[in-house]
Amino acid sequence: VVNYRGSKKGPQLAIVLHDSEPPMGPPLGVKRISDPKFPQRFDMDAPVGRTYYYRVWIDMDGAGSGVDKTTDPMANPKTSPSSTVPSSGAATPVVLELTDPPHSW
Repeated sequence: VVNYRGSKKGPQLAIVLHDSEPPMGPPLGVKRISDPKFPQRFDMDAPVGRTYYYRVWIDMDGAGSGVDKTTDPMANPKTSPSSTVPSSGAATPVVLELTDPPHSW
């Protein structure tokens, strides 16, 4: 679930999945949700037996570049929860909190 209590509206919510923080290499998964409604639920497929880290932001200009910008509401990548996909069953749900810029992390 992605939460956002701010007032900015953007055409897309971007959710990017990596297996390290900070990210090393290309993302393992990308999901874009048009016209997000908060709290916004999402599901992503990922290989089992690994831990994943999320980069999440509202893509304010809708460019879809795959890169968050300092003007986008986003979740703090240093404190966002990780999720482990066990070898059987589903991953533990995560809650990601977006905040408005300026960001101080």
